[in-house]
Amino acid sequence: MALTHTARHGRRYRYYVGREGAARPARIAVGAMDGFVLTQTALRLRPDFHRDAEAAHRVRTALIGVTLLEEAVQLRIRHEAVSNTIDVLPGRAEVLDDGVLVTIPITLKHRQSATIIDAPQRANIAGRMDRALVRALALARSWAERLATGQVSSLKTLALSEGYCEHYAARLLPLAWLAPDLVETILAGEQPMALSLGALVKRPLPIDWAAQRTLVQSIGRRSV
Repeated sequence: MALTHTARHGRRYRYYVGREGAARPARIAVGAMDGFVLTQTALRLRPDFHRDAEAAHRVRTALIGVTLLEEAVQLRIRHEAVSNTIDVLPGRAEVLDDGVLVTIPITLKHRQSATIIDAPQRANIAGRMDRALVRALALARSWAERLATGQVSSLKTLALSEGYCEHYAARLLPLAWLAPDLVETILAGEQPMALSLGALVKRPLPIDWAAQRTLVQSIGRRSV
């Protein structure tokens, strides 16, 4: 991404121009681009990364580079700065040797003399603890521990003793291995609004944490 300028009626305008070789290199005003990068990068930083510094300083310290493509912006963020909940946010995250490359799809909208970057919206946050979801997490962990220690012989026995059918218990049990960052998000009431217990166990929960985050992200998009 290169910085350039043009002059009109005696005034100088500064722009970012996208990667060379693109069919139609994107061209965005400095203010619009800087605002987008600041906001999108800050969302993806660990809370304790330069906690007491100003937002702009945190972002400058975390960023390795920014690339403007025709339909996306790529943020290259240092490993030590990246939040472990990054996969819940819009965009694709790829781990590289020197950092994490985040590709965020964008749409450029032209309004009068301004170019606006329209990015995918973040899922609406519930803003409150979902008691049913939290209780299910606690129950699943308890069940997993009792099965692992041999306190109960089978999931069927466990389900009957708790007053659940075996099928429903089998849907809840995988929550015991939900990714730690997703558990923290749920306990803090910061899960997507659409992430109810029913939505989370509607289909088999992946064991892989990255796949779990993708699932939560897809559920969250329903509340945007």
